Amino acid sequence: MRLHRTLILSLSIAALAACQKQEATATAEPVDEVTPSVAELPVQEPAPDEMAAADALVDYKWTLSDDAARVDAKANIYLAGALAVPVDDAGQGVLPAAIDLGTATTIQFPVIEGLLGCAGGTPVDGPDGGQCVSPASDITAKNGYSGSKSSNRSLFLVGVFPVSPDPAKEVESGVAPATDTETRIAPKANQVFLIGDGLTAAGQLQTFVKPEGATTLYLGFADASGFYGEPSAYHDNVGYLRYSYSLDPK
Repeated sequence: MRLHRTLILSLSIAALAACQKQEATATAEPVDEVTPSVAELPVQEPAPDEMAAADALVDYKWTLSDDAARVDAKANIYLAGALAVPVDDAGQGVLPAAIDLGTATTIQFPVIEGLLGCAGGTPVDGPDGGQCVSPASDITAKNGYSGSKSSNRSLFLVGVFPVSPDPAKEVESGVAPATDTETRIAPKANQVFLIGDGLTAAGQLQTFVKPEGATTLYLGFADASGFYGEPSAYHDNVGYLRYSYSLDPK
């Protein structure tokens, strides 16, 4: 008898539980899946190399003010005179800086300062360049402007004086000397030439003479994949330079 009662009680409890479960299933309202808003999504932190690059420029001891003229490390000297960067090639960087020469025939750069880096690394080299990725550079001609060569440096500040550039006409490549000793430099029209920090190795101001017919001096960099071949790979350069200049200095 006791066993019979126990069995009946167990069956009653099981039946009650089944009814409660069925009732809960029947009365439960469907719950819409909630998509997190933009504010709730995780924030992607900048990569360590990006943070290092920003910190390097923030900590740099500038002598020129924030509103001084500047040239970005992505400035493509081979886009001198262009109105826009080609939209189909991100590796072409940004337009170079331009200086209107007016009637002046010479120009000097009392101050050129800042930090440069390539391949997305921390900018550590000055306007004279360094050996980022490559200990030398050999960039070919493009858009009517000459090539640029150096036996011991890469990513250094260069300039060009455009005078009716013609891709069909060959211009002698500009060669950056191993040591800056010349105080007066007279490049040819459309020839890419070294400016660097605008000083000789002994700290003397260099004077750059414009060729006949030139009205503008452009400032930028000669870059390529591995610093060899056709101009390209500007997209991963980091840093910038500030500069001051004097036209027809006495």
